[in-house]
Amino acid sequence: MKLPLLHVCFLLAVLFPASTVAQNPVQIEFQTDPVLTLTGTDSLFTVVTATSVFSMTWKYNGVDTLGTWSGGAANINPVTQFLGRVTITSNQLRIGSSQLRDAGNYSVEVTPVGTTGQTSNSRSVQLRVFDAVAGVTLTVPSVTVEGGNVTLTCAWTAGTQISVQWAKGGSTITADSRITISVVAQTSTLVISTVRRDDAGEYTCTPSNPVSTQTATRSLTVYCEFTPTKMRGR
Repeated sequence: MKLPLLHVCFLLAVLFPASTVAQNPVQIEFQTDPVLTLTGTDSLFTVVTATSVFSMTWKYNGVDTLGTWSGGAANINPVTQFLGRVTITSNQLRIGSSQLRDAGNYSVEVTPVGTTGQTSNSRSVQLRVFDAVAGVTLTVPSVTVEGGNVTLTCAWTAGTQISVQWAKGGSTITADSRITISVVAQTSTLVISTVRRDDAGEYTCTPSNPVSTQTATRSLTVYCEFTPTKMRGR
């Protein structure tokens, strides 16, 4: 028996409601993205938009399954790198005492309860881990004569992924035809060529990364060039 097209559409609508045919994936947002952490402190990954969760599974770099939250309890997998440092709750992953090697991609797969009418979804977030900046010093020559060159040296004993900002009297210094700025390992140098009297003043160097900063300050004195003159005899 051949049914009219209108009847067929009506039967499909009854047998397969719209909520069943086209379900939406559960929405996932992180409280912080990326996550920036100091070594030795805890890294927190918090899901803020997923509700009515049946299960939540966390992975590291798409390979290692760290654990799952389901049925009101956490099941932690014994991943060697993270042993004793992983905590999972209904909406959060915590990595205790973060290490530089913990940096990478973390992903969560969320399966909502069936009554939400939503399907499972996954999302990833980056973790960046830094050593804090420490031991910053600024060295300035004790004698600087106008017309010559002068080198200011900024050094630090600890810190990773460092950028350095130089300033004089509170104003940022940028490289130009007379000023050269370089960074090598844990040292930054500021070289001023053909020093002038107005180069004198208070200089600061500030090494920093996204989670820490430290500043050192020193004053530069520029002496006038002395040209001896021959005294006339009487």
